[in-house]
Amino acid sequence: MKKLFKIPSKRPSIFVILSTTWLTLVLIGCAFANFLAPRKIDELDLGHHLAGPSWKHLLGTDSLGRDILSRLMFGGRSTLMAVAIAIALYVVIGSVLGLLAGYLGGWTDRMIVAYNSGTLAMPKLIILFVVLAVFKNNVYLAMSV
Repeated sequence: MKKLFKIPSKRPSIFVILSTTWLTLVLIGCAFANFLAPRKIDELDLGHHLAGPSWKHLLGTDSLGRDILSRLMFGGRSTLMAVAIAIALYVVIGSVLGLLAGYLGGWTDRMIVAYNSGTLAMPKLIILFVVLAVFKNNVYLAMSV
């Protein structure tokens, strides 16, 4: 019996494996920063301010002696959450509008396509700057917009 489809058995390159492993480690490190970070985010070590990398501080310290690796891990959490919000909204709103346009058709399809064309034509950075000027430091609202 002949196979209808032949699945290629090409192995991924070492670069694909390394980059996927690195991204997975960064995601896990940021998601579980409470458990994996070597220091607390606000722990000061004034004796080692502006120190270079060492076994005590793997990426060094800043001007107040705070561990840079820990601060990166905790900072990555809010970025991951903001990106997750943006992707979830994008998928939900896009799926609903796409299904409505495809199922109902007619004037509903034209209205949804006109709305989509209008949002694509708007300069997004200007809208984002206006939202951030009104609502200071609200990352989650900015990603929702």
